[in-house]
Amino acid sequence: MKFEVIGSGGCVALPKPLCKCRVCEEARKKGRPYSRMGCSFFLHDIKYHYRT
Repeated sequence: MKFEVIGSGGCVALPKPLCKCRVCEEARKKGRPYSRMGCSFFLHDIKYHYRT
């Protein structure tokens, strides 16, 4: 099985939608590396098996 790490900047994505705190405002203003995706993975070659 092959998987790819897409986001590993932190366990919480920044900026949070609609949040007005100092950290989120700075992340919106400065962009990367202050903004970051949450943890995410992509699985290659996954096969789905459905029972009918």
